[in-house]
Amino acid sequence: MISLTSICRAQDSVDEPVHLEVILHKGRNLVKTFYEKLRSLMLDSVMDPYIRFGVTSPWKGRESCAIQNSTRKNNDENPVWEETFVFLLESSCDRGQLQVTLWDANYLFDEQMSQPISIDLDTFKMDSGYDRKVYSIHGDGEIELSLQIRRAEDWVHDTVADGLQKDAIAIKRGLKTGVSIDQQLFPDPNILELDVIVHQGRDLEKTFFQKLTGMMLDNTMDSFLVLKVTNPYKKAVDSAQQRSTCKYNTSQPMWEEEFSFLIDTNDVPGQLHITLWDANYVLSDSAMSSPVVVELGELEVEGGYDRRQLNFLESGVIDVSVRIRTPTCGVRVGVDLHDKEIQSVGSRRQKVAAGIQALLGMKERPPKVPTISVLCSGGGARAAIGTSGAVRALQEAGLLDCCMYIAALSGSAWYLSVLYSLKGGPDVDNCTQYLRDRCAHMGPVINVMKIQDHLSDVLKKYFDGHPVSLVNIWGEMIGKVFGRDLARQDESLLSDQQSVAGSCEVPYPIYTAVYVREGQSTDLFAGELTGLSGRESKGRKSENER
Repeated sequence: MISLTSICRAQDSVDEPVHLEVILHKGRNLVKTFYEKLRSLMLDSVMDPYIRFGVTSPWKGRESCAIQNSTRKNNDENPVWEETFVFLLESSCDRGQLQVTLWDANYLFDEQMSQPISIDLDTFKMDSGYDRKVYSIHGDGEIELSLQIRRAEDWVHDTVADGLQKDAIAIKRGLKTGVSIDQQLFPDPNILELDVIVHQGRDLEKTFFQKLTGMMLDNTMDSFLVLKVTNPYKKAVDSAQQRSTCKYNTSQPMWEEEFSFLIDTNDVPGQLHITLWDANYVLSDSAMSSPVVVELGELEVEGGYDRRQLNFLESGVIDVSVRIRTPTCGVRVGVDLHDKEIQSVGSRRQKVAAGIQALLGMKERPPKVPTISVLCSGGGARAAIGTSGAVRALQEAGLLDCCMYIAALSGSAWYLSVLYSLKGGPDVDNCTQYLRDRCAHMGPVINVMKIQDHLSDVLKKYFDGHPVSLVNIWGEMIGKVFGRDLARQDESLLSDQQSVAGSCEVPYPIYTAVYVREGQSTDLFAGELTGLSGRESKGRKSENER
């Protein structure tokens, strides 16, 4: 008997890596058994499911992406995910297996609820499209998956491109200077942007039964909303579900928060689902209502905001405004520098030439000016303090005037952002004194009332899929010490540094960050990573710019 693997080897003279794409659609009847409920003392009888995927033969150098997790669905026995996962396999001939496991999330520890389902990837034909099937898991439970194997034609075998999302590579190859991201990523008129503003809630009171369930210890709502679209754009599935901030101990929450989704209306107009949740730090968060559905087909494209009152609980109301429009993100995608950055660096080059002349005691300015950069490492508050001393030493030695760029990562970016945001422009002495004053008055940041806010911020990161620990709470407190009330305003934006970045008096700033998600390949969220300079960060003051 001839195997499919041997046929593949005979047909392909050159073995090559291939992409495995998996779409997790939904689950049904993911119910805990009586023994599993008893094991949790009947306190957590409903599943908080998520799916873990693993491949047995990942491409070399991508072993860290061999295991990926879906998002978790709290208190949902029939979850809907519609999430996409991408794996790079070692061989187009011997592809190995995809292992699928059901897990139950828990604040103390996660529990594996099923044995892995093993799917033989050698049975799938190359480039034949998605194969959609239902797989049995955990008793009578089912999950629906679509799988396809395709050639990695856009794969670039160098360390620079390794790890980049395949679409980003394709864009880079065919890119023209100054081309809009609208033209590159949204050629299909069926791709639209849904904007939602959550204004406020009224009379969001727990029912008597809900109070009784909480043993009358937590009678007031700690409200937050989960918003989800049913037809997300395939390159934006990671942001198909978003949540608001939590408003504690109030039945009249004020949000005034904005959310944006990219939707694909090719098949159906789709729906927006809004669910009211109650936060709880001891037990798992509780969904207080069934999703309220907003039919997107009722909205007129480019028709402006439609303000609505949505009913929740017995007599609660939440005001929202929704609109659908053509995506106009206005972000320049290019492989070259922005024209104004080139102009700023050109002006800075004269300053660097003068600095080198003074430092070396030269009679004339050097004919060729090298590009010298300062690279500052990460490490939280320690990195910020260390960068403060290093920049002061560079200035006192006359070396800072010889630098074209200064780049900071994570903790060192805290210091650099403060330095470049101070009133009157960057001044090392003023920045040092400012940070001393802030650290001497940390009381308002670390008091008991503020701990809840810090914990809420950390939990938001956890629900968004980021790995968190107790260190993150300390990081939240220190970050607010460094990053608030910048001697000018309570909120500082990157776009506020345009005048500083455009001058030739100081090195051009570059901010970087480490962005990871536990159990997820970078391929899934690389599209969210954007190079953004002070010259190009303008427009609406978004959360991502703060």
